[in-house]
Amino acid sequence: MVQLITQGKTTFINEGKAGLTVKSKFFNDITEQLSDNNVEPPEEWNIELQRLFHLLMSRFIPLGPEETLKSLIFQWFESGEMSLETWREWSKWFNEGVKLSTLKAIKWPQASPGGVIQLNFHRALKTIPTDDFQEKDGLIAVLKLYLQEPEIKIDENGTTLNVVGRTIFLSSIKKKIESMMQGTTILQVDIVARDVFHIDTDLEGKDWQGKNLCVVTEKVNVWGDRIIDVSGSGYAEQNWKAQNGGIGCDGENGKDGRPGESSGNIAIMTKDILNPQKLKLVLNGGNGENGQNGGDGGDGADGKGVTMDELKAACVKYDNPNKRTMIYSLASYAGWTYSWYELFVWIQGTDGTAGGVGGRNGCGGEGGNQGECNVINSDTGVEFTAVNITKNPGRNGTDGTVGECGKSGNNGNHMAVIDRSASGTNKFFYGEKSATRLKMEYYVKSDTKRRINGYRKHVEDESSVFGEFEFQDVPKGGIRKTKQKQKQERSTEAQTTMKKSIVLNKLWEKAAEHTAQLDGALAAAMVTAAAIKKCAQERSATKRSEIIASVENFLTTHPIEPVEAALKWVNAPQPLIALGLIYVDQQEYPRANTIFDSVITKCPEFAGEAGYYKGIIEQQSVRKVKEIPKDIKESITKKTPQFVIKALSGNFANTTSEAYETAKKALKDWLPDNVCEIDDVQRIKTEDYLLQAIRTLNQRTENKETLHTIVSRLRKVVGSKTIASSGFQNQTEELKTTLDCLSSSAYDMIGHAILQGTN
Repeated sequence: MVQLITQGKTTFINEGKAGLTVKSKFFNDITEQLSDNNVEPPEEWNIELQRLFHLLMSRFIPLGPEETLKSLIFQWFESGEMSLETWREWSKWFNEGVKLSTLKAIKWPQASPGGVIQLNFHRALKTIPTDDFQEKDGLIAVLKLYLQEPEIKIDENGTTLNVVGRTIFLSSIKKKIESMMQGTTILQVDIVARDVFHIDTDLEGKDWQGKNLCVVTEKVNVWGDRIIDVSGSGYAEQNWKAQNGGIGCDGENGKDGRPGESSGNIAIMTKDILNPQKLKLVLNGGNGENGQNGGDGGDGADGKGVTMDELKAACVKYDNPNKRTMIYSLASYAGWTYSWYELFVWIQGTDGTAGGVGGRNGCGGEGGNQGECNVINSDTGVEFTAVNITKNPGRNGTDGTVGECGKSGNNGNHMAVIDRSASGTNKFFYGEKSATRLKMEYYVKSDTKRRINGYRKHVEDESSVFGEFEFQDVPKGGIRKTKQKQKQERSTEAQTTMKKSIVLNKLWEKAAEHTAQLDGALAAAMVTAAAIKKCAQERSATKRSEIIASVENFLTTHPIEPVEAALKWVNAPQPLIALGLIYVDQQEYPRANTIFDSVITKCPEFAGEAGYYKGIIEQQSVRKVKEIPKDIKESITKKTPQFVIKALSGNFANTTSEAYETAKKALKDWLPDNVCEIDDVQRIKTEDYLLQAIRTLNQRTENKETLHTIVSRLRKVVGSKTIASSGFQNQTEELKTTLDCLSSSAYDMIGHAILQGTN
């Protein structure tokens, strides 16, 4: 035995704890010799063997080193010193089987800078005297929670992605988060890490542009230089132009630039940040797009001129599709000694049309808003100033320019020919050498290049009827249109929009609910581990096992009701209720409610206490102060309670301040009824919880009395030496007294009138 214990053989040690006897397989040599000599070992030998076993255990195999090692393991997970590589080694070891020998054989990655727990862990590991853990079940239960992968879910409204876990490494969840965000309406990512959030990779790129990021954790560890960039998307600074107008048409108006996206927001609430100077948070607004330049107006169409061939081909009937004008005159003229015919043909080209107006400019898109960033200590509310934070609004896009107006078209030329039937050179052409415009001036007397206008003479009866052409320059095209004014006002589409702000108190409440669930699971695992430890240390384990087995056998074979309730009573969730009360005392009501709801859901037979404490929490919101009287401070005397004096010490000029609301809650039970009101919805909710508690507590009392009857009958069947019912009877009476007190308290809070109305 000495050799087996000093060598730390856990197989033998575990058998010894369960109840070592001379007939153990480890003592085969002895039992064979006894058998050969027909010697039956007396019971006293087993008792002495147990005494020797425990003496040797206390001398050579203390539990202290193993407990120290386990404590260091848990501290290591919660400290933030554990790298992802180390965490994966733990996970691999756990999945391959929890063995002390394989734990000692692991080649651990190098400890993180400044880390001390890993060094202490190695030292403690060397002090373990056994070849395996003596108490493994509790370690497995707790490590299972520490090594659990984070839960990643999209909430019901589809806009928030929640990541919840004990220890979360950003690099291990980044890819899955980005994949889940593809093609969705997710606007915010909430990360709740109960122990540590490790920032061991960067967050940047299009997947994170404009996203809100929230982190609530006990501790943050920044591994290396890291950047988290939730800046809004933007546009490069480049010019673009609307379409130009066609011939004589206006250019299109320029479009306003699109706005830059506003940055997302970041909120980190934690008690400690390791290496905060290595973390850079970027929350810049995206740059707005430049406004579009207006399109240029199209040039005007040129007027139609005249060619020599067209002039020569002119005839009396002149129908031209280009709208040119031909003035034709043929008339006779007789003097004293002569008579002839005079002719002139004058074709006038058309004027060019005006150019189109240039389009209006587009205004530059508005730059996105910078994000809000809160990196605060969740205990003190103080900001962590060592974190590098960059947040700037985006640049507004440059306004476009107004389009240029088009040029007017060129005017067409004039051409003319004159002739007379007299001898000599009388035929002359005008405009055949260069483009020109013609003007005819009329005179009273004839001349070489003057020709009579029969219409003026015979129809209009003018005295000056001899026309002569004069040359003029071809004028430029029509008047150019005025350029439009620069547009100044952005359209709605070019204006940026704000991102939804992060409400810190709602974030904290949400995180508290998740944390309470994680704490509840760990507390249950710890309770299990403690129970296992206690059983292992109990020297009368064999007898206790026999008693438990006999009770369970009797309850399952005899028709005594309620059997299931009696069995469950032994495993009632008192530790969880105790944890809930701790949260109530700390005024962490969301966590407390989560614990109590779990008890009510999973163990409804034992929901009396949980419902009672939920009623206590809800009851605090039934009575509310409408408004604190302005002269209330004048009523303070020496007999005024200290908490009232403290509540009235603030300045209540601002009735929306936090101090004012805090004072209203503190004074609700002290101020007179005329300044208070009852929230009926909250009152009914409180009454429902308390009535449910009363019914359950009464049922608990009946169940306990029934169980007392069961144990009393067991005593008769099994024997008085095995089961003593007097102690159980005392427990029954004590529990009944406690439950009666809780029920009476619930009755007092509800009120007798209300109870009568429910009968």
